Amino acid sequence: MKKFIKNIIISLVIVGGFSATHAQETWITYTTADGLVSNNVLCLAIDLQGNKWFGTYYGVSKFDNSNWTTFTEDDGLIDNDVKAIAVDLQGNMWFGTYYGVSKFDGNDWTNYTTADGLVNDKINSIISDSEGNIWFATFGGVSKFDGEIWTNYTVADGLAFNMVKSIAIDNQNNKWFGTIIGGVSKFDGTNWTTINDSDGLINNNVYSVAVDDNGIKWFGTILGLSKFDADDNWVANFTENEGIVDNWVQSIKFDSQANIWFGCFTDYLYHGGVSKFDNTTWTSFTTEDGLASPDVRAIVIDSEDNIWIATNNGVSKLIQGPSGIENEIQQASLNIHPNPSTGTFFIEFENSDNSENLEIQVLNTNAQIIHKENVLLGDYKTTHKMSLDNYSNGIYFIGLKTSKTFSVKKIVKY
Repeated sequence: MKKFIKNIIISLVIVGGFSATHAQETWITYTTADGLVSNNVLCLAIDLQGNKWFGTYYGVSKFDNSNWTTFTEDDGLIDNDVKAIAVDLQGNMWFGTYYGVSKFDGNDWTNYTTADGLVNDKINSIISDSEGNIWFATFGGVSKFDGEIWTNYTVADGLAFNMVKSIAIDNQNNKWFGTIIGGVSKFDGTNWTTINDSDGLINNNVYSVAVDDNGIKWFGTILGLSKFDADDNWVANFTENEGIVDNWVQSIKFDSQANIWFGCFTDYLYHGGVSKFDNTTWTSFTTEDGLASPDVRAIVIDSEDNIWIATNNGVSKLIQGPSGIENEIQQASLNIHPNPSTGTFFIEFENSDNSENLEIQVLNTNAQIIHKENVLLGDYKTTHKMSLDNYSNGIYFIGLKTSKTFSVKKIVKY
């Protein structure tokens, strides 16, 4: 395991009245020497328990932050060359290959191909929606599987092009599909809408799609990045000229501080890296900073805002360092359980300043207050039950405000 440390002050973050600096970057690279089945990593995902899963040319590796476990065709995987990974609401793992799909429930494997109803065996991306349906982007269209019935969609139904590279789901449960040549297709469950270069999209070869909590869409193409607003109107295009590390955008993810992360790589130039955008400033990371390789295939962000990066030379983990927000949480003796939560959770808070009233705030990743509750405090410790059932899965912050203090802690709803 290789470890790189850079002592750099990255940014100033202000949430709920507290200022914080990210004081240190740490890079860790995991390879076959640590237990990874292959250094050629194509995809990655994090399950409901926080385990990391890595799809490679030679099987799947699971990492629980201490131990590595490998799964291959010998265990039941349909093919060792794994192109996509996703976890569903029940915690089942789904693995996409060019020979079909495997489902793993922790004990048993179930494989699916076109013989079972899949539209095409070559899988590029997988995602689970809030109703438990699993969606597959393939080279021959899109498949939806509800556990029993397969439903397939192609250009005959309204899809812009049958070669689909990526999928995202917004808060209204609309599905967004990035296609090769055809641009982006939006599906609301009934109607299809296409967004392409005539609408402002920088290029119609769309390799990555992401939608934030406010409905802002980000489309990564082979020639740069496009941003569209909540009403699906074009906002801006970004290329290397604006600050992104490379124009070919392979992966897009959001962290809890509302930063957008982009994994980029142009194969014929062997040029790439990772870029962070805070909607004002671009910060890029390459092999000079500690990244294992410029060949970035995918990224994922864990509950601690660590960035995990799949490359052809192993997996890189970027630790951004402790924030002042987290330090304030520790000082305030604030506890939330269970966390992650399926919806209902409990807050425990020590009334160290003898306040009589407490305001509990729920904030989204843009630090916007989306819910408030007032609680009468006890003499010492107060326990309060709350629910996120009316909100979509994702990352939120719980803010506790008294007359003298304000404390914040992150919670993940799945």
